[in-house]
Amino acid sequence: MLADAVHSARLSLAATHPAAIGTIIGADLGPNLTPIGSVATLLCFVLLRQRGLVISSWSYIRVGLLVTPVTIAAVLAVALALGGASS
Repeated sequence: MLADAVHSARLSLAATHPAAIGTIIGADLGPNLTPIGSVATLLCFVLLRQRGLVISSWSYIRVGLLVTPVTIAAVLAVALALGGASS
């Protein structure tokens, strides 16, 4: 699905890889920032509650606001390093 979106944009070959990386990073932001960003996150919340561990949505969002920017910076650094190595 994401590959179709990048492909249908009809980008140049040089722009395809950065667009794909950006699409992947963008698609991953929702589940990292909010508990309703993906079905998998919601299922984890249900399973944790069934096992007696209740995590509030606000706690999840606070951690996401701290962790997500660091993760994005790390992913971008790796993408730039890999992209620079193949040039």
